[in-house]
Amino acid sequence: SSSTSAGLVGGTYGVTGILPTIKFIHEWKNGNRQLEHGYFRFVPPRQVRDLQQELSARSNGRHALVYCSGRTALFELLVYLRESRPQTNLHFSINSTFLSESLHNLEIPCHLLDIENLIEPENLSAKQGDVLLLEMKDPETFLRKESEWFGNLKRLRVPVIIFAACPPDFEVWPGGLTYWVSNIKTPDSSSDISGIEGGVILSSADRQIAELTEIRKRNGPILSARNAAVFLEFFLENKIDLKHISVLSGIENRQKVSSTESLISQRLCEWEHASSGFLFPSGMSAIFAVLNLLRKKEKPQVIVIGLLYSESYTLLMDSGLSSNWEAIFLGLAELERLPEILSDKTAMIITETITNPLGEVPDLEKIGNIANSFGVPFVVDSTLASPANCQPMDYGVDYVIHSTTKYLSGSNDHAGGVVLVKSNEDALALENFQKYWGLTISPLESVVLLECMQDFEERMERFNTNGTAIAKFLSEHSAVAHVYHASLTSHSSFSTAKKLLSGIGGVVSFTLKDESEEGLQNFHDKDFSAILKAPTLGSNQTLICPYPMLTHYFDTDQELEEIKLPRHLIRIAAGCEKDLAPILGDLNGALLRTIR
Repeated sequence: SSSTSAGLVGGTYGVTGILPTIKFIHEWKNGNRQLEHGYFRFVPPRQVRDLQQELSARSNGRHALVYCSGRTALFELLVYLRESRPQTNLHFSINSTFLSESLHNLEIPCHLLDIENLIEPENLSAKQGDVLLLEMKDPETFLRKESEWFGNLKRLRVPVIIFAACPPDFEVWPGGLTYWVSNIKTPDSSSDISGIEGGVILSSADRQIAELTEIRKRNGPILSARNAAVFLEFFLENKIDLKHISVLSGIENRQKVSSTESLISQRLCEWEHASSGFLFPSGMSAIFAVLNLLRKKEKPQVIVIGLLYSESYTLLMDSGLSSNWEAIFLGLAELERLPEILSDKTAMIITETITNPLGEVPDLEKIGNIANSFGVPFVVDSTLASPANCQPMDYGVDYVIHSTTKYLSGSNDHAGGVVLVKSNEDALALENFQKYWGLTISPLESVVLLECMQDFEERMERFNTNGTAIAKFLSEHSAVAHVYHASLTSHSSFSTAKKLLSGIGGVVSFTLKDESEEGLQNFHDKDFSAILKAPTLGSNQTLICPYPMLTHYFDTDQELEEIKLPRHLIRIAAGCEKDLAPILGDLNGALLRTIR
């Protein structure tokens, strides 16, 4: 079960936080309140914040942003530079085969740089998009030796990136150095566990780091809080061993880490009828990886069916300055238009098995038949259905994505995502992309996930029955205007759900008859005895949140009307409790407060 302490849900490594009142949410959204705890991608855990402060202090750079690996940190930075300017020309020196093999994925013009015969700064131009990427054995000596060259580059405002094996110890941040990107590692202390890995971007560029921070929230290549705790211990004590790692990460007496990823992948492939599975640091990083793999300059178009999770939507809508990315949105009732929209520029079709938060169920079979006949990759985020309730690959889907943070874990103290792939050819391409750019899950998170998965199928049965029972209860309540759950005959996707799904899951959304914000406050603000007020789903303990206030706070009424999302909609993420009576009692009490 989830533990809650001082607003953190899930214990030491909790992935979400309590939002106690509507006023509290307004203050946070309007910048008048900092969250100490929140959903882990948006509010970095304390361990991550402390590690960033330590790395920043050691380098004397103003900012440190940590990632799941050094390669991922570099990838995020290069994509950011590519998309934040009309053109980018990358001049790079290389000390490893990694860069030469990986850079072609980015579709950035590249020019080899000779460290022994440095390019004249006057031949470079920030306006032309020139960027320098330097990888060498002893970068700190090079910075001292070539300080005049770096000073001239700074004057010309040409960004310089050093990609190194480890973070530096600078007494003063070097002039002319824009970004230092490196790995963070502990020694390989035991054959039972590989060196725990991470990455960091160090910089004193305020605006750019602020923008990269927002991008990291959306793309999800986050560093595990467990890894961050291990790194902090190593930096402060300068020693670490397997016992330390076990105690710090809360995985004592659990089975060996080395085999967990393959066991998880194998089990998920069996459940989802897939050929291969790849684990990522978060569900959004899994989506981001598939999008980057499939969407290219010659295939810039993505077709979206139904209302996607808000961060997936934002990811698709962020076109960048150098790209002509295009997203076309189709409602579930508009599938007849799909064949005429598909073209040789279409990179992929994407939808969700059950949409969040309105619970719509796209006809995967119909979409799959069309996608397969046109040879267009079909991608489905099946987090809300889970592997227990649907196997999208049976309907022609090529890639199935899950946030393992949700139902598969249930414990609110694990962060991760997975991409399951149908064909071996597609699996090889994704494997290479993941390997090149280090977008991998922490082995410590894998151990937690595997343990949680042991009773997943049993828990999922209760998620289904509890979700259906809550939906029925709400639909019969005099204070409720509308309920969104495809178990109800009144739901637009009832018949499609019956055809495709063996269960509807625990996400139930509803609106009050009192549509005012005062009505929402009356429902939400008093304490519940059995329900937590926190934003995530798939939690073993029932959670509740005013979903559009968290995801679409600044949208106009017209924008919300276009996506048919009521501003004061309430989302319940039913847990897998064996006794539902206290939860129904909480809901009834809160609903009665809204009746005038």
